[in-house]
Amino acid sequence: MMNGTLLEFINILSDDVSIVTNRLRTWEAFEDYRHLIVDKLITITGLCQCIPKPYHKYTKLVYDGAYFLLMGISKDRLIDLIAHQLSIETNTTDVSTPERLIGLATKIPVLYKLGQIIARNPDVEQSFRHWLIKLENGIITTNILYFKRFVESALKDNIDKYAICIDNHILSEASVAVVASFKWQDAAKESNGVFKIIKPDICAYLNEELALLDGLALYYSKNRETYGLLNFNFIDTLKDVSTLLKNEVSLIKEQNNLYEAAYFYKKDDGLKVPALFSFSNENVTAMEKIEGTKITEAQLTRQERIDCCKAITRAIICYTLFCETTMCLFHGDPHAGNIFVVQGDDKAVKVVFLDWALTGKLSRQERHAILWTAIGVFLDNKNIAFNALLRLAKNNFVFKDFEHTFMQAFDNYDCNARRSLIEKTLNLVDTVVKSGITFPDNLLLFRKSVFTVKGVIHHLEPQFNMDEYFLEYMKELLISELPTRVKSSFMPFIDNYANYTSLLTNYDLFYLGNFIAFNNIYNFLHAEQ
Repeated sequence: MMNGTLLEFINILSDDVSIVTNRLRTWEAFEDYRHLIVDKLITITGLCQCIPKPYHKYTKLVYDGAYFLLMGISKDRLIDLIAHQLSIETNTTDVSTPERLIGLATKIPVLYKLGQIIARNPDVEQSFRHWLIKLENGIITTNILYFKRFVESALKDNIDKYAICIDNHILSEASVAVVASFKWQDAAKESNGVFKIIKPDICAYLNEELALLDGLALYYSKNRETYGLLNFNFIDTLKDVSTLLKNEVSLIKEQNNLYEAAYFYKKDDGLKVPALFSFSNENVTAMEKIEGTKITEAQLTRQERIDCCKAITRAIICYTLFCETTMCLFHGDPHAGNIFVVQGDDKAVKVVFLDWALTGKLSRQERHAILWTAIGVFLDNKNIAFNALLRLAKNNFVFKDFEHTFMQAFDNYDCNARRSLIEKTLNLVDTVVKSGITFPDNLLLFRKSVFTVKGVIHHLEPQFNMDEYFLEYMKELLISELPTRVKSSFMPFIDNYANYTSLLTNYDLFYLGNFIAFNNIYNFLHAEQ
């Protein structure tokens, strides 16, 4: 009986989903057959079929990860997943359909997040990508009546105090949260806002999955030879994933991030962060409703698209590296669905970053090291880049091994001229990571954010040159620092990178100027020969 597909097996029991569910719950041999059930469940959803061709060698890694999670979740959850798959009606005899993969992902937060990430990769098979993109905000599973009752219970007297009226439909839903619009009275005038809550059962689901991730890390480590990743640090990497996922279910953390981001971007007229309302609490986030358009769908002139590209580059790269404060703040998930365009009072376009649940922070020391790694890449000087990257790596490596890994990576990494300097730098980090060297999770999150917005920028304006704008921004920054630099020239003891937003001292600029001039002369003389 178990030799057929999972659906054939279930359908032998009954055509009624509720009867199937009840019989499975009382089936004494269920756990004996769980491994076969899980295998069939993964197969019919087509999870492995949607892996991009460049990453086919990691198919077993993906399969084993899903298998491990499904083998470890509770019996009731697994049976609910089976019942949900039975309830999905398709118009094809092929059971491996996108609907089934989406159905599985919506019930498992970790896979939901994975599906969102995969959907942003243009190399994914297009028919699957079309469905996976719906995970951004096109799948609604939360009942609006539940949503209303939850918010009313959480806000209590504030509902009447602010004359709050919640819309009759869900606005959007993602891996862990759900959002609906509302109207309220603000200083005798009606204003629009959105409520955000954590989806029902998500904390219980996620807690179970995060506990399983620890076991999965150990499993991957013990079987690393199977995946061809002999030096990859699975334990630290999946630990970082767990930390990032935990952040997404903390509404208070997101509210604090909104406050910080609003302060961080307040001087930039081209950027906007939704305002947070005072009646937010640990169960509900209440914030300004952005009446705008998803950035990749907005009808913009070419100049407006360029202005948006500049604003995105400033927000994610320039303000991150060149922050006036000790710790910078950057958006941890800036995909197109989280970036809107609105028109300001002056009719100029503004870029709005939504969903601040996931953010990263980099210290001044970390940013200084990233900058000098980039300078080493720019100058093609492996010693400069190595010494800078050495400061970023966690202290769990053998120096000679790290040096060998880095030098080999520097000589062989992809120097694709179409990539920006910061992309090349972070690609170098990525190559070293694959060899087993670990770095702070916020550095890896920064890498993810940069590559995510690069896709958005390429969609907006393929000819936009990030390096050109980055250097233009840096030039203006250096000019603004001239008074401090003049002062430092008379008092060299204060010529410290921490005193400059650009993180470059007078000595640094003198050194770089001489290095570039020498190389130009050297290259000119050799060209003449």
